[in-house]
Amino acid sequence: MEDRNTIKLGKYIHFEGKVYTVTGIATHSETLEKMVIYNAIDCGNGTMVCPISVWNEIVEYQGQQLKRFTHETEYRPVAQWTEASSATTSIGIHYHSLPKEKIDLFLAYFTGRSDVFAKRYENSQKGVAGYVPACYNVWTPLCPKANSNKVKCGECTSSNFVKFDANAVEKHLIGKHIIGAYPMLPDETCRFLAFDFYGKECNKEELLNDVTAIRDVAIEKNISLAIERSRSGKGYHFWIFFTEFIPVHIARKFGSSLITYAMSKQHNVTFKTYDRLIPTQDTMPKGGFGNLIALPLQLHSRKQGNSEFVDENFSVVPDQWNYLYHIKKYTLVEIEQFINDLAPDGEMGLLSKSSEEDEKPWERKKLFLSLLKMTFLQRSILFVLI
Repeated sequence: MEDRNTIKLGKYIHFEGKVYTVTGIATHSETLEKMVIYNAIDCGNGTMVCPISVWNEIVEYQGQQLKRFTHETEYRPVAQWTEASSATTSIGIHYHSLPKEKIDLFLAYFTGRSDVFAKRYENSQKGVAGYVPACYNVWTPLCPKANSNKVKCGECTSSNFVKFDANAVEKHLIGKHIIGAYPMLPDETCRFLAFDFYGKECNKEELLNDVTAIRDVAIEKNISLAIERSRSGKGYHFWIFFTEFIPVHIARKFGSSLITYAMSKQHNVTFKTYDRLIPTQDTMPKGGFGNLIALPLQLHSRKQGNSEFVDENFSVVPDQWNYLYHIKKYTLVEIEQFINDLAPDGEMGLLSKSSEEDEKPWERKKLFLSLLKMTFLQRSILFVLI
């Protein structure tokens, strides 16, 4: 991870716009000072050296506080400075903050299990892709999969899981891999809840209408939610964060209460694009880690305009880090207050008048989608009949 005494190799942009490639780090023979070795790409100056202390300096240029040299993965064109100027001058983490500060912020919000995370794999030859727990022993002779044995990773006696820490996050952010978090802890608590809206089988207008309905309720109730365009670009995630680990069943009760309230406010919205709440289960499945969710801000996805936070017009927010920094986290007491406000008759609203043996609509997808085409009164009648 980058600090004041080391830097990543690769392409850098000088604050005046020239491009250079860092090829290594050297030590001055007399002073023992660390020196950056770099080559000019767009001019004929050849190989040069620069004290690392100077390389990492913050300079003022056109009214902005900038790094003297910025790695290509963090570079923002001059044309975007104006849009980000309010964020870069505000208190908190922002685009020009140090990488360590950004990673710490990321970890502070996307807090799931720290002992394991999921890593995406792709096999182009077989045409398959998915996520598996990141493990140092995967596919080694110690791994049951290597011997065609079907053993759940959570029950494997040879597992050596990679920890979800700053190193894992940094590799995700710079594009070395794609990671997902397991939000539910073994004690069935969580620090965030995600709403998954997926528009694969619906048109874009339906997707945006459904997402807007949730966002409007959040605005009405003064609930701070982060909105992210998903990694695939075909859906959106809402994220709500907690200051403490709260019971998963309460977090999910908040989520279902918010959805029910939005349904009651927007009878003309189909909600066909609503997929699920994450965590999906109230309790930890035996031998597993619960479901996972892909985390945002992965470099290669961001280059496609995906895996980024968006504003009310569904445009990418200029300063992703300052946006995240200003998303409020809630206590258990505050979440319970939201539930009471959103669903004074219970998390299913008028649906709670039906038999208690009926499953919740978001746990019976087909029934849920049919109910969404009716008014809440019609839904209540239907539940009584079945």
